[in-house]
Amino acid sequence: MAEKYFQQSYWSGGLSESELLGPKGSFSKSFGVDIHETPGAIKAAYAPTKESAGTVTDLCTFAIDASDGNSYWFSDKGTIYKRTSGGAWGTVYKEVLITAIKGAAEFEGNLYWVAGGTIRKKIFPGAGDWTDVTLNWGTISSTTYHPILDVGLYLLIGGNTTIDSIDSSTGTLTKGGITSVTLAELPSTYAITSLIKYGIDILVGTSVSGAGLNTKLLRWDLASPTWTQDIDVPEDKINSILLTNNRVFLQAGSLGKIYEYNGTDVIPFRTLASGQTAKTYSPQSVANYKGVGYFGITDTNAATLPGLYALGRKNTSYPVSLCHQFVPSPEAVNDLRVGAMLSGYDTSDNEFLLFAWQHSTGTFGVDKLGTSRYNGAYVETQAIDGNPQKQKTFGNYVVSYKALPANTNISCEYYKNFASGTSGVISLTNKSDYNNMVSNAKIEAGAMKFKLILGTDGSDTPEISSFYCDFNEKSVL
Repeated sequence: MAEKYFQQSYWSGGLSESELLGPKGSFSKSFGVDIHETPGAIKAAYAPTKESAGTVTDLCTFAIDASDGNSYWFSDKGTIYKRTSGGAWGTVYKEVLITAIKGAAEFEGNLYWVAGGTIRKKIFPGAGDWTDVTLNWGTISSTTYHPILDVGLYLLIGGNTTIDSIDSSTGTLTKGGITSVTLAELPSTYAITSLIKYGIDILVGTSVSGAGLNTKLLRWDLASPTWTQDIDVPEDKINSILLTNNRVFLQAGSLGKIYEYNGTDVIPFRTLASGQTAKTYSPQSVANYKGVGYFGITDTNAATLPGLYALGRKNTSYPVSLCHQFVPSPEAVNDLRVGAMLSGYDTSDNEFLLFAWQHSTGTFGVDKLGTSRYNGAYVETQAIDGNPQKQKTFGNYVVSYKALPANTNISCEYYKNFASGTSGVISLTNKSDYNNMVSNAKIEAGAMKFKLILGTDGSDTPEISSFYCDFNEKSVL
């Protein structure tokens, strides 16, 4: 019998696209873990808690951090909520016809939002009872979302097939471009879905209707009458665009595809779970927090797991990697939408991250990051099968840890022969003199995959540094 072993002591590769193969240091699945805080270690991430109590009763798809020190959240049922810097929530406005709000921004002393095909305007802060709202300030060609972007001289508003703008000096609305430039319209099969700054240019995500057509990523310099770059993307929609660590990532289509734009081309980067339904729901289901980018992923099945996926790296010494990090407070593994996400700094210069959600049970809310670590966070290794033709006896398991605070624990479950659910538990014994959790349980299998689970206590979490197991291969028959 030939003894072989598997050892993983590097976790910065993040999620792979398959349990059979992945980049160096990758794992096949994660839930509620942080691989970026301490490179080389797996920790449980902080657990979000519902802050909005019973105030928020619909899904907020847009949010702004306003100049009055409050944030404002705009919902798909026409409600506008206010969150104070101290975390108090209230309702400040509601659309009479329960019309979805499709975009919002503060600009030059005014608050603008789009409801249906109409642009609303409010002097900001203005009247505390919101009686100074101009309901029909302007019109726009209606589509699913109207992303709004402040570029200094102009406030750009994504229309259906073009970009409208509000001039900062005159406050006037220009259809199809800016004051000095008329921008050519897209073909009628396309609609604008997202806008972000890219240096002195802007990037525009689109959707497309019609079988067999590719959507587009567009670039505009705000000076030319046509798009300065027009790139086909083999999906039906660019749902959101994330600029993080000076790199641009797109979440496109409904199957969890993430692409990277490198300034010239759009190239595939990663898939959350091959063939499974997963996407960002709103163009604002993205954020940056503590130097890492996040996609808020909506899912309808447990194969991908909804929540906030971290996409980033500690610094340039490490690869850009993806992992499931923040678990929304309903702790759902399916049927959950993530709406608007908002990050920034509060009045005490503390960094914050907030995000809206809707669960299939009919509950809604906005979460903030709590101070406790998520209990039950886990990673799953790649499948270990050595020579696939040979029978194997697995044994001698070692989970090494950097830290195991009092009242925390590490447990291990396993999947035998690509089982869809866990096949059993490996009981670990703590050898604290060596910072190892060990077992010599013998398991007969052709292939094994291991699930390492972190038991937390308040703000304390174990820190896993490596996993080892060995196995003996026997005859084919």
